Amino acid sequence: KQPIELPDGVTQSVRPDRDPDGDRWYWRARLGRPSRKTIWSGWATVAQAVVEAGAAAAEIRARKELELQARQTMGAVIRDWQAWQTSRFPAVITENTHKMYMNRSRPLLDAFDTVPVAVFGFSLMEGYVRDGLREASERTVNLEQRVMGAIWRWGQARGRVPSTPLPMVKIKVQGYRQNHRTPTDEELRLVLAQVDGTDALLMRLLIHTGARVGEVCGAELRLDKRNNRIEVNGKTGPRWIDIGTEIMRDLVKHGGPVQPTRADGGAYARPDCVWGLRLKAACNAANVPVFTSHGIRRAMVRRLRRSGVDVKTAATMMGHSPTVMLRMYDEASTDDLRAAAGRARAAFAEPRKKSKVVNGPWDPSGTQSGSQVPQNGSQE
Repeated sequence: KQPIELPDGVTQSVRPDRDPDGDRWYWRARLGRPSRKTIWSGWATVAQAVVEAGAAAAEIRARKELELQARQTMGAVIRDWQAWQTSRFPAVITENTHKMYMNRSRPLLDAFDTVPVAVFGFSLMEGYVRDGLREASERTVNLEQRVMGAIWRWGQARGRVPSTPLPMVKIKVQGYRQNHRTPTDEELRLVLAQVDGTDALLMRLLIHTGARVGEVCGAELRLDKRNNRIEVNGKTGPRWIDIGTEIMRDLVKHGGPVQPTRADGGAYARPDCVWGLRLKAACNAANVPVFTSHGIRRAMVRRLRRSGVDVKTAATMMGHSPTVMLRMYDEASTDDLRAAAGRARAAFAEPRKKSKVVNGPWDPSGTQSGSQVPQNGSQE
């Protein structure tokens, strides 16, 4: 009999002597080099030897996985998963998928960075969901749970986490309703008066730049102090936007990322979600119909177009193609429609109707000659 190669570097070797009472041989299973440790030996048929050696190797592998899990943290698993996803971009996953994975795994990393893999389980996920719903919507927290499930399965396939399934917390997700409302400039002023501190600085940035909330909220902004510009980096690439002297001065004074902060000064794991909740509260406080950060962006497009800025310049500033900007952002307001209807009426001037008159004996001046009265003969 020849030695049998098994998974995990295990080699089954056989002695030349055969069991005189049957078709068994004496086998010895060893680990690969440099250990060469014997993990099983005994009399068996070929099939029995494969089963016995495989079971012994699986037991050793499980023991090693437990030792690995006991000394590593969930933070290490999440970081390695992030690196793996990055290595798959853009060949396997798209840019939007990669961005979603990174954004939704960041709060998970913040929450479970130092948690040992051996103690991670449902109770910790339950607390994570409870705290997360104070900052973000049900849809957002549920998506983060799904990403955690993907990380867990990835770790199981590599022996990084236990083989037991990771239970998910049931969340009742409300129906998703998009808010496409574009606020007026007066509504923006009213809502801006309801926020202060960093929230006010963030809203002013959104109003004066038209940037996406993810481009400025919690992001590291590159400042060009000499020219009063900031560089934002969105899904269409980096671009420079002029912000004026006053906002630049406030940004320099603030220092660091512009994002909502906790009462104790700490940072939120989902600053963009927290800002959405605070903007909604400010709209309610100002008695203004609720709008979103994207509504502020659409309002900026409206101001640019009404100010006579050409489409190419406006689209470059907003980080979009002219076609997308006009189709998705440039909405017609009630005032726009009213003004357009007025211009259309003026362009088609109807002839004025004139009363038909005849000569008569009466004249307002008191003379009879050349006097005129309406055709019906009434005297006025």
